[in-house]
Amino acid sequence: GTKEADLFAAGILLFEARYGFFPSQELHALRQDLKAVFRYLFSFCTEGAYARLYKEEIKRMTHHERTGEPIDELAGLIAGLLHPDPSQRPVASEVLERIAQIKQ
Repeated sequence: GTKEADLFAAGILLFEARYGFFPSQELHALRQDLKAVFRYLFSFCTEGAYARLYKEEIKRMTHHERTGEPIDELAGLIAGLLHPDPSQRPVASEVLERIAQIKQ
């Protein structure tokens, strides 16, 4: 794996811990069928499927509808970790700093 993939995985864990389900309800429903999960994840590699999921589900959960701003610091961090463009995700040192600020 890459650093970006590791941070993405941390974003998935934080999302599920905060909201109680996977970022995609479809993926959540498939989680007992490993082959179906892999087929679904593979579909993200084509036609911008993950970018649509990010816009339609993740941003909706983590940002105010009216202002487009993150609901709070944790929501902003989660959205950043799950950004479809790995180069736009925060680096590990920034994640640790932001978590320390959230804990205060």
